[in-house]
Order: sequence, then C-alpha cells, then structure tokens
Amino acid sequence: MKKNLVYASSFISLLYFSSAGIAVENNPVNNENTSPSTVLQYTEDFSSFSTSSTDLEKFEVDSVSSDMFTNTGEESEIAQADGFTSTTDNNWYVGGSLGVFFPSDGLLKTGFGGSGYVGYQFAPNLGAELGLLYAGSDLSGRSGDGNIFSVIASGRYMAPFEANSNWNYFGTAGVGFTRSSITAPAIAPVPFGTGQGQPAIDRRDTSFSFELKGGVGYEFTQNTSAFAQLRYLNVTGGNSNYLSTELGIHYKF
Repeated sequence: MKKNLVYASSFISLLYFSSAGIAVENNPVNNENTSPSTVLQYTEDFSSFSTSSTDLEKFEVDSVSSDMFTNTGEESEIAQADGFTSTTDNNWYVGGSLGVFFPSDGLLKTGFGGSGYVGYQFAPNLGAELGLLYAGSDLSGRSGDGNIFSVIASGRYMAPFEANSNWNYFGTAGVGFTRSSITAPAIAPVPFGTGQGQPAIDRRDTSFSFELKGGVGYEFTQNTSAFAQLRYLNVTGGNSNYLSTELGIHYKF
C-alpha cells in the first residue's frame, strides 16, 4: 500500500512540473530583455544621420553662390525686355532743363528758358508726361520783350544704346497750349523827320501748340541721369516756331 502511494505522489509531481514547464515556454518575451529594440535602433540611426556634420554638408545650400537663386545677367535682361519688372518699383519720374531758344518770326531775339515735367513709365520703354515751358527774350529792333508759357502733354520713348550701357536716347511728341505775350512801349517820332514813331505793343494770345523733343542721356546712378536735348515748338496762333538746345536732369523715383 505504501509503495502505491509513493508511485501516485511521484506521478502527480511529474504532471505538476511538466505543466509548469509548458507555461514557461508559452510566456511572452520578458519586458526586461536587455537586447535593444528595432525601433530604438532606427531612432538612434536617424539621430546620428541628422546630426552628422558630414551628412549636413551634403545638403547645405549656399545662397550666395548657388545658381538656383541667382539670375544671370542675360536672364535679367530678357526679363526686362519682356516687361517683367519688379512690383515694388515706382514708375514715376520728374525732370527739368535750361536752354537757349531761337524764335523764327524775327520779332524776338534769341532768348533763354526753362522747362519741367512729371511723367509715368507704364512700360519698359514707354511713358507719358505733362510738361511746363517758359522762355523769354527781347524784341528785335526796339525796346520791349516777349515770352511764352506752354503746357504740353507728351508721349515718351526711351531706350539704352546697348545692353548694360549708361547711355540712352529718347524722344517725345506732344500737344498742348501756349500763352504768348509781347509788350513794348510807344516810341515818339523824332523831330525834323529823322525818325518815325512806333505805337505801343501789348499783344497776348493763347494758341494750340505741338512739340517734338529728342536727345541723349547718361545715367550717373540707377535713378539719376543728365541729358542734352533739342526741342521744336510750333505755336499755331502766332504762326511762330521755336527751336532750343537744352541741358537737364532726369530723376526716377
């Protein structure tokens, strides 16, 4: 009997330890596993690549020397020729000139005058402007003087002589009105027939006018240039023509 009990207890112990071994084999991997996980390895690899100075140098972009962000001179000229100008550019400009005027009617001597204008450049080579002109001189053959004051609206064309040149040429054509004034005191006749008297002159009129100008300029800076020009002004009411040679300054805002 005792021998049977020993056998039974031994069999039960064997079953217990067998089931315990199976449970251990089916257990999931222990969380305290000392081997690094795949995710951790990938994270460390990425961090090492991101902070490596050698790898960063491969992707460094030099904004000064890189061709990706810099237009060549030829590309800039093509863009300007096609009318691609910066939206921040101000296209307004002003100018003024002084010169010598040569009346053609014979009534006035050679005189001096000045002009000023304000304009807007609506295309790379085209603009529109409004100008004022004043010129005056003495009468020819007697005391007295005359002057003109004109308001002229014009179209303007301007272009450089060649690419990247500071020299340019321009021309304008316009129409407007001119106020002419001629005044002279009366001259009494000289006794004994040695001189004839002349009546006083006080003539003022406003007439339609048209004007042509053309010249060359030189840019000292991106905004400032000096120019020399010829002007032709026709005043229809008095049938008078004026030619002038002038020097001036042109400024772009």
